Amino acid sequence: MARLFQTHLRSARGAMPAIDSCTIDYVRPSAARMVLQYTLQGTAASGEPFTQIVTGTTYSGDRTRPLVDRLLARDPAASAPLGPLALEPVSYAPELDLMVQVFPYDYRLPGLLRLFQGAPEMVDPVVQEIGDGAWAIEQTSATTARYRPDMRVMVRLDVTARDGATGERVTRRAYAKVYREVEEGRRARQILQVLAEGCAREDRGFAVARPIAYVDGWQTLLLSEVPGTRLLQIIRRGTADEAMPAVRRAARAVAGFHQFPFPEGLLSEAMQDQEERLASVAGTLCANNPSLAPEVDRLVETIGAALGKSPRMPTHFDLKQGHMLLDDQQVGLLDFDKLALGDPLIDVANLVATLGAEREGSAKRGEKRLTLVEGFTDEYFAHVPPSWRERFPARLALAALAEAATTGRGQRGRGSQADLAGRAASAVDQARRVLDGEWL
Repeated sequence: MARLFQTHLRSARGAMPAIDSCTIDYVRPSAARMVLQYTLQGTAASGEPFTQIVTGTTYSGDRTRPLVDRLLARDPAASAPLGPLALEPVSYAPELDLMVQVFPYDYRLPGLLRLFQGAPEMVDPVVQEIGDGAWAIEQTSATTARYRPDMRVMVRLDVTARDGATGERVTRRAYAKVYREVEEGRRARQILQVLAEGCAREDRGFAVARPIAYVDGWQTLLLSEVPGTRLLQIIRRGTADEAMPAVRRAARAVAGFHQFPFPEGLLSEAMQDQEERLASVAGTLCANNPSLAPEVDRLVETIGAALGKSPRMPTHFDLKQGHMLLDDQQVGLLDFDKLALGDPLIDVANLVATLGAEREGSAKRGEKRLTLVEGFTDEYFAHVPPSWRERFPARLALAALAEAATTGRGQRGRGSQADLAGRAASAVDQARRVLDGEWL
C-alpha cells in the first residue's frame, strides 16, 4: 500500500515526499462499501519526518470513480491543498478502485475540515463561553480524539483569546462531534440539553457535557469539557481497595441515569426486541458451532423465561469504563449516540463483563476483578427497583453468549476458526455458570 499511495497521492509543490511505512488502523467492510484507514510515515523534502492519516473507500457497483469525479468537479475543498505537505485531498487509485481522502478531508463529515481550519462558526461559540469582553482569538488547536471515517469524529478544540481592554489571555477547551447525518447531531443536542438541565435542577448523581452550540450545515455539535479521570484508568492504576470508592460512585451514577425522567416521546425504542436478540444470538452460535447447538438452545430458553418482560428505561447501549469520568465533584457520563428506551440491565451486564478485566490473566487480577464487580453490583442494585436484581443473571448470561456470537468490526474478532470456536465454548460455559448462581 505504501507504493500505491506514493504513486497516487499528489502534492501541490511537486513530487510526493517519500513514504517510508504504511500501517492499517481501521477496517469496516459492508455489502455496499469497504472503508479503511491508514497512517503513513515518511520524510519530507526538507528532511523532516511526517505522519499523515489517509482513508481509502471502495464502493460496489462501479460507483467509486464517478464519486471521485463528482467531488473534484463540485466541491472546492476536494482540490484545495492540505497541511504542510500541501497534499491534494482526493485522488483515485484504479488498481484497487479506491477513493483516497487525505485527513482531515472527509466528504461525509465536512465539519471536520472546518474545525482544523479554525473556521469562525466553529470557534466563535467557544470564545463566547469565556464571558463579556473584547476577546480577540490568538490561537486555535484541533486534535482528533476519535475518528471513524465517513461516520463520525470527535475533536478536542482549544481556543486562546485575549481581551483587548485588559490584556487578559484565556484558553478554553471544548469538544466538537461531527456527525454524518443532520438529524443525528440535532438529536444529540436535544438529548444532552435535557440531561444537562435536569442534572442542574436536581442532583442525579451524574453529569454530562453541556451543549454549547450546534453548527447547522456542518453537522457539528460543540460540547463543554467534562472534567475527570476515566474509570478505566482509576481501576488500572490502583488496588481494589483504592478503586472501590470510584467504582461505587460510578454505580450510583449509572443507577441515576437509568431512572432519569426524560420527556415522553424524546427517546426512541431500541431497534431489536428481546425475543429477536435471543433468536439472533442462538442462530449465529448454533450455525458456527453445531456441536454446541443443543446446549445453546437450552440456555437461550432458560434466559428467555428468566428475563420475562423488560422495563423500558433510558439505556446507554455503549456504556464502558472509558465513558465514565470521575473527579472530586462528579461522575461524568459520555457518548449518548446509541441512547434509547430498553432494558437498563444491558448496560450493567456490558460493564460488569469488562470491569477490571485485563489482557493478561492472573489469580491476583481475578480476585481484584471479582471484588470490583461485587462492589459495583451491590451499589447499583441498592438504588434501583429490587426486581431488577432478580433478572440480572439472565441478562449477564445473554451478554456472554452475545459477545461470542459477535465477530466485530475493524481488527476485532479476526481470530482463527479454532479461536472463535474456543471463545464460543467458553461463553457457553460462562453462561451456564451464571445461570447456576455463580455470576459474581
